[in-house]
Amino acid sequence: MQTTVDEIGTDIYRLSTYIPDITEHGFTFNQFLLTGDEPFLFHCGHRQLFPLVSEAVNRVVPVEKLRWLSFGHLEADECGAVNLFLGAAPHAEVIHSGLACMLSLTDLCDRPPIVAPEDGVHDVGGHRLRFIATPHVPHNWEAGLWFDETTSTLLAGDLFSHVGTCPALTETDVVAPALEAEEFFHATGLTSNLQPTLYWLAELQPTTLAVMHGASYSGDGGAQLRALADGYAAMAEAQRERAALVATMSEIGPDSPTLCEGWTTRDLAAHLVVRERRLDAAPGIAIPLLAGYTDKVQRRTAASTDWDELVDKISSGPPLLSPFKLFDAVANMDEMFIHHEDVRRAQTGWEPRSLDPDTIAALRRPVGMMARLTMGKVPARVTLMTPNGETVATVGSGPELIVTGDIGELTLFVAGRDEARLTFSDAQAAQAVRAARRGL
Repeated sequence: MQTTVDEIGTDIYRLSTYIPDITEHGFTFNQFLLTGDEPFLFHCGHRQLFPLVSEAVNRVVPVEKLRWLSFGHLEADECGAVNLFLGAAPHAEVIHSGLACMLSLTDLCDRPPIVAPEDGVHDVGGHRLRFIATPHVPHNWEAGLWFDETTSTLLAGDLFSHVGTCPALTETDVVAPALEAEEFFHATGLTSNLQPTLYWLAELQPTTLAVMHGASYSGDGGAQLRALADGYAAMAEAQRERAALVATMSEIGPDSPTLCEGWTTRDLAAHLVVRERRLDAAPGIAIPLLAGYTDKVQRRTAASTDWDELVDKISSGPPLLSPFKLFDAVANMDEMFIHHEDVRRAQTGWEPRSLDPDTIAALRRPVGMMARLTMGKVPARVTLMTPNGETVATVGSGPELIVTGDIGELTLFVAGRDEARLTFSDAQAAQAVRAARRGL
């Protein structure tokens, strides 16, 4: 095991230790050394890695010359070796937020920590650093990051964490691998302030993202932060919708009707379990030639599995090796919403739910693509429109038909459900479209 050193920006060095035994692809632990008049080390690493990391520091500057130590939040891989560095560098001081100092660092550190300027610049002679408090983003109350105004580098901490061996610096997208890793680790707090915080960081317009786990990024860091925010928002909504579906199924039991013709809630639950957990049978959901085998597996699953076990399997989500695990936010938001409404709207006295803005946004993104897949051959030129006049998609050919409704209602319509609250500009064309096959 070794710690490599790479300069990823002017006087910014990435110290990286690859640990092969964490995940099947391995995992990197990175520190960032900013040189100048007062060398600044972001992340101290684990205590056990101190010999490797301190030797790597020595390849750039003598370790005893370190002046400032900092990290994103309190965690062994970020500050486990902080006191070892304080012992090796007699003039070094820990600098962090007042909250972190009050909660932990005053007691934890062998020398009293320094409170970072709240609205000012910490100039280390060569780098003008600004501390940014990001409570609970990606996790921990005292979380915070540093932005180097001199090089437009965001010391991003655990944001964009991804697995595997990787280059020190990449111009390739780091959002997709970060979201994939999140599906494995579930380390990010999917709180209401996550997306606004990431959007606010994007306004800094960083050109380099110094990532603690994985490759650092060079390019439009603002665009990467906004894409990460949107990915997390979709992921959070998919999980919330899954939980809502599970709650409704648990409440009404296994023998209630659904909008899926001939299916009870038990049958629908079995469908979801087979879709996410039986890779041999799932293709038949979309491929008619294989549908017979899928139906056989689904009926057997429904008959042989206890109701509570079926619901628990839906609640826990797809297993690690399922493709639906990797693409939960993309593949499952609509699936969970549609089937939740399949259950709700088959019951007497149903009314549409009032959807919050995050749910609307998560449904809005894929509905146009869904419409092109499911309604491309309908016998009308269909324009899907929201009540405020926004055109969502236009598909099909034939007489003009404008279908107006909220995003949730339009989602159900393109998925082939007629139990949706909509208005139609042409009753005859609407009847023809309703009679045509919609859905995958």
